[in-house]
Amino acid sequence: MGEVAIELAAPEQRRYRSEEFGLLWRDATGPIPEAVALDFSLSRWSGAGSDIDMQLAGPDLGRLRPAANEVKRRLREYAGVYEVTDSFRAGKEEMKLGIKPAAEALGLTLQDLGRQVRQAFYGEEAQRIQRGRDDIRVMVRYPRDERRSLGDLENMRIRNPDGGEVPFGQVAVVEPGRGFASIRRVDRNRALTASVMPP
Repeated sequence: MGEVAIELAAPEQRRYRSEEFGLLWRDATGPIPEAVALDFSLSRWSGAGSDIDMQLAGPDLGRLRPAANEVKRRLREYAGVYEVTDSFRAGKEEMKLGIKPAAEALGLTLQDLGRQVRQAFYGEEAQRIQRGRDDIRVMVRYPRDERRSLGDLENMRIRNPDGGEVPFGQVAVVEPGRGFASIRRVDRNRALTASVMPP
């Protein structure tokens, strides 16, 4: 996150009104690759919020995102509309686990798989010791050298309900992806907001 603040000279000492200066600055900046959001705000608008907020809600995020993009595209067609954004923010990179049919035949569930991966890499609390006012948690997990890469995950063995172990790759799939920075719901539906910021 970054911020640039510019204090303009008194109105009688400059050629541009503050609104004109803001528009020139926005045009000169242009698009910034991979920026999540870019806002230009004048002090007189500080805290004023957006000019337009349109909320879209639905059960399927796969259809909601294209709908929000279409709303933003249509809003940009109006003269005088500059900053059109939406409330969708991708979160951190993550690995998404899936389960193969072979795992279900062994009695494994996705919950079992997720729990064992979490225990191996994050740790499982084995004991809690009281030391004065502090709790000391004893966590059991793989050694540091065995939990550094995706290869370590693929080399892991998964325990089935019978006590046997199978290679991770036989019962699970893992795909890179991104989580969500936040999730908004309205009446149990996923919701996005398309906004037009003041010039």
